[in-house]
Amino acid sequence: MQKNNIALLHFNPIELYPPVINLLNYMADQLPDYKVCVFTCSTTEAKLPYRSKAKNIRIERFADLDHSLSVTQRYRNYFRFYYKTYKYLQTLHPEWIWYFETISALPVSWYFKHRPFQDSKLLIHYHEYVAPEEYQNGPLMIRWIHHGEKKLYQRAQYLSHTNGKRMDLFLSDEKLSLGAKAHIFPNYPPKSWIAGEKRKREKEYPIRIVHAGSIGMDSLYIKEFCRWVHQQGGRVEFDIYSNQSTQALADFLSSEGLQFSHTKGYIPYEDLPNVLGKYDVGVILYKGVITNHIYAVSNKLFEYWACGLDVWFSDKMLSSLEYARSDFYPKLLPMNFEQLDQLDLVAAISHEGLGYQSTPYYCEPLFEAFFEQCGMMENRENREC
Repeated sequence: MQKNNIALLHFNPIELYPPVINLLNYMADQLPDYKVCVFTCSTTEAKLPYRSKAKNIRIERFADLDHSLSVTQRYRNYFRFYYKTYKYLQTLHPEWIWYFETISALPVSWYFKHRPFQDSKLLIHYHEYVAPEEYQNGPLMIRWIHHGEKKLYQRAQYLSHTNGKRMDLFLSDEKLSLGAKAHIFPNYPPKSWIAGEKRKREKEYPIRIVHAGSIGMDSLYIKEFCRWVHQQGGRVEFDIYSNQSTQALADFLSSEGLQFSHTKGYIPYEDLPNVLGKYDVGVILYKGVITNHIYAVSNKLFEYWACGLDVWFSDKMLSSLEYARSDFYPKLLPMNFEQLDQLDLVAAISHEGLGYQSTPYYCEPLFEAFFEQCGMMENRENREC
């Protein structure tokens, strides 16, 4: 086993997962004695591929997730990723293996099957919660991989989800009792995102609202919100940033003649704090059509808050309700996006009589506590003595 080597398997392109970028940046800075090899895919959706300047972070991309490819070509890409990653694991024999999501698990299953007594330590993290019926009704390949990864759960040193409710659902689904192995790993932004006290608005209108993230025409209240923005007659301006194609949204806005909503294209993650700071409100528009969304606490809630924006999130996101606050600003308000005609805009945007409170949630203390539990901070401590 090669000490101080970490193999991080993240099949989906890491650029589309800001929490992973934050994690790698932290590891580059705080764990320089560890060599981290990241196995992921490339995609045209990522305008700027992530490249770490740190010598201890290495990125291997074994497949291209091009959605224009045929099903056969895509499956060839999948298995190219799995086979090459498996061969690298055999060569590296890393001290730690950390895979993210079921779709990344197959090379790890192969590795432990063919090296049943080897001593690599295993970490597992799920960005999302997948209900049993979603596995059952989803792609056969994912169902097959999930069946195999169940054998890995008891071997893992730590298994994490982004919040407690998702973890409870997962443990119940899998009939597991992991005890101290179960870990909650929320999606917080870096401390550097936290803005100084943002001045209260000097003029009421227009209210500048932003959505930054994926665009699902059916899974988000994006149509409803754009219609409501138009009805405000200029009191509200709404800008949408996404690394996904915004053509369907642009066509919708054009077909209905909706004004004051604008598609703005892609903003690199590291530039988001400067962009978000120009807005008054950030919105999170999930409809809650699947259990994963109902029990989501979006990383955007913490990112908007860090940048000094009020946050409006769907009241269908039950796990987010614990963060609702209106006794300070920025305010974090659950919204019924199905009844926007009943929204009191003046009351929603008012900060009268409220004091400022910055977010207490940022990722560095979370990462430090986790790596200390794993025993990975010992080398750093010994080096500093």
